[in-house]
Amino acid sequence: MRILIIRLSSIGDVVEATAVAAALKRSVPGVRVDWLVSPPAAELLTDHPDIDEVLLWDRRPFDDAVRRGHFLRALRLLLEARTLLSGRFYDAVLDIQDLFLTGLLSRFAETERRIGIVDRHEGSWLFIPERIPSSSTQKLHHYLDVLTAIDIEDARRARPRLHLPASPREMARSLLKSRGILPGCPYLAVSVQSSWTTKEWPAAYFGEALSALPAALPIVFIGSLQDEVKISSICEHIRKEAVSPPPLTSLAGCTTLLELAAVLQSAVLYFGPDTGPLHIASAVGTPTLSLWGATRPDVHAPLGARDHALVSPHSCKGCGKTRCRVCQSTNPPPCMTAITPDTVKKTLMDLLSV
Repeated sequence: MRILIIRLSSIGDVVEATAVAAALKRSVPGVRVDWLVSPPAAELLTDHPDIDEVLLWDRRPFDDAVRRGHFLRALRLLLEARTLLSGRFYDAVLDIQDLFLTGLLSRFAETERRIGIVDRHEGSWLFIPERIPSSSTQKLHHYLDVLTAIDIEDARRARPRLHLPASPREMARSLLKSRGILPGCPYLAVSVQSSWTTKEWPAAYFGEALSALPAALPIVFIGSLQDEVKISSICEHIRKEAVSPPPLTSLAGCTTLLELAAVLQSAVLYFGPDTGPLHIASAVGTPTLSLWGATRPDVHAPLGARDHALVSPHSCKGCGKTRCRVCQSTNPPPCMTAITPDTVKKTLMDLLSV
């Protein structure tokens, strides 16, 4: 059997969807699994043992062309995707994103069956005749329930996983060593930012919660270069408030995604908002503590036994909006500020057993 998975983007969702490939490999002897994916998430599928071939199509220039009204350019980019998929036959194509775009891309592959999730209602139904509803709110279950269409009934047992080649693991060790963190040394990995402002926790709250941690436990901040201002503010707060500040280092903007995964794999705990690194940490086996305001953990949180969620007590939690309708400004959203530093501090201390 030959299967094509289409899940182009969103780092956390691509990580979660690796469970679909794992379930296929476990349940169907000799199955071939290809995956159509876009950068930057594509890097996380490198040398993955459950994926036979990664088919790379960058959706970012296409999205930019559509946004700017450059429709001829968008058409050329779609033709490139058609060329990539041309001549490939699959017994089934699984659309795990439920977009108009992913549904359209599924038409470029030669297949007997096009099967998809029921999620975003963005027009994929025009191209995907078999859309499988799920009885669960959990997005991972939505992905896995697609496999019932090909007679895999126990797919929900599968969990996401990532494979880390030697090169990113060595680079991560080298980076950490250059910051004074030797192999085997425990550290806390902290992500401070999200692509949604409604998922962000204030810098002062991070500083207050982290300033109570033991001086012997280094804190490694992760993220992009754009996060450095917030990270610097948090570090300043910790140095000012902590009786004996722990070693603080930032790897923001210093790693590839696989190197980040290796950094997270060696951490004793990941702490941060609902964002891509949360799902990466869980997929490499690291315990996690995540903060939830605008999004719902019963829908989006990883399902590992060592994945812990702190949910906002605010009445507007779980709105699913990228822009807060309550504060109507750049102020931190009330759902996130309702999660107090004291609550986080106590949970961190319990999970770290200090």
